[in-house]
Amino acid sequence: MATVTPPTQEEIENLREKVRREVEKNGEENFAKVDLERLNSDEAYIGKFWLHAQQMDGDNKENTVKLVVDTLLWRKKFGVENISEDTINKEHTRHSLNIRVQFFYKS
Repeated sequence: MATVTPPTQEEIENLREKVRREVEKNGEENFAKVDLERLNSDEAYIGKFWLHAQQMDGDNKENTVKLVVDTLLWRKKFGVENISEDTINKEHTRHSLNIRVQFFYKS
């Protein structure tokens, strides 16, 4: 397995700029504002995409940008930024917990 290395500050800024261009191309309305803010303020967040992209074939920078853009588009499409404890159906949560507990005790 290849050694993974975190991005440098210069690489982070370069990635952010490339993602900004892709956001403009795809339409900023297709991205959640909170996700774009996090991308621009949280270096560890973009670093996770970078580390994952190192495990893929091809150019690491281009793979990182694609992963970021695809992920943020998906998050907006499914309204992930609107999910909270108040919006989750409590019955589904209890049912899921019961299944996990039953599985644990059967193992």
